[in-house]
Amino acid sequence: MITIGTKVAILPCDDYRNRFIGTQGIVQKYYHNKVGVKIDGCKNPESEFGVFWFREESLAVIPTNAIRDDAIRKIIFIGPKTIVIWSDGSKTIVSCSKDDTYDGYIGFCAAVAKKMFGSTSQVKKVIDKYIKEGK
Repeated sequence: MITIGTKVAILPCDDYRNRFIGTQGIVQKYYHNKVGVKIDGCKNPESEFGVFWFREESLAVIPTNAIRDDAIRKIIFIGPKTIVIWSDGSKTIVSCSKDDTYDGYIGFCAAVAKKMFGSTSQVKKVIDKYIKEGK
């Protein structure tokens, strides 16, 4: 059971003709087999609470430590470098070596991992831990 206050994303479902697929909201209410989700900037005029009602299996819980797209202010791709400027004012810079072929997607993923774990060396430690566990 998803608890009240949990952040969720709407999955493909028959509710509201799939109008809200991918939309995020906060669980506000429960009624019978439905979960009331408050969606920012959108109020349900058919609900006295203003929430939209979904079956629980139509919702995906968003982990609280997830990085949302609004956490990013700007992404800059310059030569071998990817620079992510975050909404909190910080920036993360990653670059590929001269022998690598630059890929913006890989650079972005590396910057997000570096932001989540604090440093490239910490990312490598986490990866190494799971590689060793898998053997």
